[in-house]
Amino acid sequence: MLPTTNVGKILRRELRDEELKKLGVKK
Repeated sequence: MLPTTNVGKILRRELRDEELKKLGVKK
């Protein structure tokens, strides 16, 4: 099991990637 901190970082990365993709599409 990965530490909650690592999981949080990964989830944050995924959320950031999704947000960046959405912004890129909006452009």
